Amino acid sequence: MSRTLLSVAVAWFGASVASGDLIVAFQSKTSSGTVPAGLTGAGVIDTPLERGGGLKADSGGTFSSTGWTVEGDVATAIAAGDFLTWGFTSDAAYDLTDLGIRYDRTFSGPGSLAIDLSVNGGNFERVFSDDDVDATGETLSGIDLSRFSGVTSATFRLAGWDALLSTGLFEIENDFTIGGASYGIVVNGDVAGPAAVPEPGAALLLGLAGAGGWLLRRRTASPRGRRPLNADH
Repeated sequence: MSRTLLSVAVAWFGASVASGDLIVAFQSKTSSGTVPAGLTGAGVIDTPLERGGGLKADSGGTFSSTGWTVEGDVATAIAAGDFLTWGFTSDAAYDLTDLGIRYDRTFSGPGSLAIDLSVNGGNFERVFSDDDVDATGETLSGIDLSRFSGVTSATFRLAGWDALLSTGLFEIENDFTIGGASYGIVVNGDVAGPAAVPEPGAALLLGLAGAGGWLLRRRTASPRGRRPLNADH
């Protein structure tokens, strides 16, 4: 009995501990179509990195695109198909933590961008915007995604506008600092656990173990002052 109660207590305590996971990571490479993930977590299926209908692939060693919106805003860019998308689906639900990404542009490329996220088939929500895209490149390793929990599917959309010329270039680049390896996009999160339960304190764990010991001693104690009903007198 005491062993059973102690096992329950340990399992209860262990369930409250979560560990971080890399859910999906994309390596930037030349492609006129889509780029599959270079790494996924267990049970995760990637939604490849690809361009919207308004963009064209550019030659080079990275996933680069031209055709970005010259005038307008994020809504104009989305309507024109001037965006990139990527994502994942998963057997297990994830509580997202952060997004890492490395990008740059040529001088005539898009000067503004926005990243939106749709989870579990819902509406897109803004998670990041950049109104002054640096032509020398930018590395972002901790875009906060912590408000998205219980996620089994996610679609990211990066829209760009304010290009000087439609021939201006925007590219995803690889960076060792955002995923521990050479990736251009990394999505991180924790496998979602059971419903939140208050963490048991040390006193409670000791109390459960003590109660189990008392019950075990009571069950194994020798009976006193009792005789079988059919015993001889």
